[in-house]
Amino acid sequence: MPTVARKSPLVTREAVSFGLMGAAAVTAVMIAVVSAQGYGALLRSDAQHFYRVALDPFGDGRIFAGSEEGAGTAYRYGRILFPLAAWVLALGQRPLIPVTLPLAYIISVLLFATLACARCARAGRPPIVALAALLVPSAFFTVPLLVPEFLIAGLVLLVYDFAETKRTGQALVAAVLLLLARETAALAFLPLILPLVRRREWRALVRWSVVAIPLLLWYVWLRARIGVWPFLDPGHAATRALDLPVRGFLSTLWRVDTGPALAFAATLGWVTIASGAAIVWWRRTPVAWAALSMASLILVFGRAQAELPGEAVRLMLPAQLLIAVAALAHRSSATLQHKAAPQVSITI
Repeated sequence: MPTVARKSPLVTREAVSFGLMGAAAVTAVMIAVVSAQGYGALLRSDAQHFYRVALDPFGDGRIFAGSEEGAGTAYRYGRILFPLAAWVLALGQRPLIPVTLPLAYIISVLLFATLACARCARAGRPPIVALAALLVPSAFFTVPLLVPEFLIAGLVLLVYDFAETKRTGQALVAAVLLLLARETAALAFLPLILPLVRRREWRALVRWSVVAIPLLLWYVWLRARIGVWPFLDPGHAATRALDLPVRGFLSTLWRVDTGPALAFAATLGWVTIASGAAIVWWRRTPVAWAALSMASLILVFGRAQAELPGEAVRLMLPAQLLIAVAALAHRSSATLQHKAAPQVSITI
């Protein structure tokens, strides 16, 4: 009987072991923060909103009644994957959400760390090297807040891992999940889609367009359930979140009234964009292009990020994580001497 060729696994036991080390380190930080400051310290920033959504992921928004911001409920529900994961882990039981939301966060770190270690291993480098990606600047201001930035970066790596190994269906499923985690992460798909446009591979482009359908259906559900589209929610206007680079978040670096926190955040934004461009010039790998695509969103950060520079720093984390992976997971000179790097075609 003819033998059927099996595709090599995306990750090895060694990569999983090091991924667990990274997740364990973040877990230790989480335990230390809770011990010193209480559980509420994990719910600062937008973590409080993800917590509320996890309590009632299919609700009508009344879970936000009496909250500090009050409005913006449809917008908060729009990015459903992370809080929904906590709800699923809790089997729909609200009393378990305080446990399962941190668990979803740790699983997100594990996903990212494991895939980063596996990518380093495939490049001929020690997998443990990839754990250095957990030390990017924004991580110091985000860990261990219960927000989905690690999940977003991990899903981007998963999409590219599947695409590079010709696992078409799995890549599309991972892309669906990524959009449900954060719609702006669609920027990460550009390095995959633009070559298809140039080659006029229309069937492949149609398959890519399908990944937006679950997100659109979720938006329709929110419109029917809450009464407003997430992207038109008056409680979180898109005009505050996005703006032109010349007058938005990044331009605040040159304002005379800019405080130290905002100056730091704006500087970090410019450094992140420059690092993304540098890693593309240096490596030109698919993940490097994905990192630059994600970093390009910083260019249009608006007044909301300028008013809350800590939030801006948090939102830079996925791009920084991907930039770090692209820099760390390059083929060593020893590997290149023994075999040439394979040409990767990421056509779906």
